[in-house]
Amino acid sequence: HVLLFEDMRANPRDFMKNLAARIWIDPSFYDAYDFRARNETYGVRYRALHRGARRLNRLAPSWGLKAALKTVYVKAQSGGDGGGKTPEDARALADLEREFRPFNARLAAEFGLDLSAWE
Repeated sequence: HVLLFEDMRANPRDFMKNLAARIWIDPSFYDAYDFRARNETYGVRYRALHRGARRLNRLAPSWGLKAALKTVYVKAQSGGDGGGKTPEDARALADLEREFRPFNARLAAEFGLDLSAWE
């Protein structure tokens, strides 16, 4: 089976139901499954902010404002954009895309895959 990470990210329920059916597992397990991400990794830009947030987290009860504050905290730590690419990153990615283009085309043709997300 050839499966794409992009398909899983786009629609995890359909992806897992399809996979389960392919390997003879009851796909209905995923009908009510909660696919929310938990304990996501993020970079720490401001160590003092991080230490303060950890202390506050231990003291604060679990309520709606806590979730909103966490969202603001993660955006502040990540710079809000998830970290941009440097010009060197962009050049390296372009080189890799050129290098792998014929292999990706063959993969798409051989397995009937939509690899447009890779472009």
